[in-house]
Amino acid sequence: MCKNQNLSKDFIIRDLTLPKFLCKIKFVFNFLLKVPEMSYKYLKKTTGLTKLNVAKNPHYTLGVLYGKILRTLQKMPEEASYRKYTEEIITNRAKIVQENVTVEDFEKKINCGQAEELIVQAENELVLTRKMLAFKPWESIIARPNADQWTWPPGK
Repeated sequence: MCKNQNLSKDFIIRDLTLPKFLCKIKFVFNFLLKVPEMSYKYLKKTTGLTKLNVAKNPHYTLGVLYGKILRTLQKMPEEASYRKYTEEIITNRAKIVQENVTVEDFEKKINCGQAEELIVQAENELVLTRKMLAFKPWESIIARPNADQWTWPPGK
């Protein structure tokens, strides 16, 4: 028998004897099977937005996305303005998501739409952050523009 049988009382095969390595797998599987308390007050069937499905675990998804964004931002120089302002916003949002148990609470505190919209925003921000890292807009320009480049009408 596994040592952690008391944690798997709801599992169907709890009475089977398993080798040690399977006990670890069983423990992880049982942990994943446990249904956490619903973070929505009611079962949300739709977002009400076209082609935007309901997120199954918005806390986890946003945590992963915000972590990826912050790790990408760490590769930029500290004085880069994009890094400063984006890091401030993402850190604030990540803290709000961690502190609030219910989805409704962090949606209200962030005040930028539903959890599913926040996920789309975070995915888009991650793509932009990676592009900014490749573009390196904080570096100086290679060639200076002509002095009359921005005058209007041209030819003056």
